[in-house]
Amino acid sequence: MISSSLMIDTAKHSSFIGVDEYQEESFGTEQTLNNIRVRTTEELTNDSMGSVRKSLYTFYFDFDVSTPTSYTVDSFKEGDKIVYGTKELRIRTVMPAKSTALQFVKFTAV
Repeated sequence: MISSSLMIDTAKHSSFIGVDEYQEESFGTEQTLNNIRVRTTEELTNDSMGSVRKSLYTFYFDFDVSTPTSYTVDSFKEGDKIVYGTKELRIRTVMPAKSTALQFVKFTAV
């Protein structure tokens, strides 16, 4: 379990459903994620125009501390929408804890 004193952040999560005939993305019902941990780092990438700085957000959802309690590891998928503060992000990777003693999921979003 991650210490509850570190789990001070809140975000909103919506599952990616698909793209309609007008190429509009659709998402499921928005759920509030409470008692999570968010860390922000800068990612430097190179493209044809030069270097680009991009913020990378890492989220920690602990199944003992965070809510909604109905969430499981399978609740988070690549492409899902996360709203953190004023930023609308998409989940890029999902990494469940490698130990059965630790029940949390870590995911990154850009």
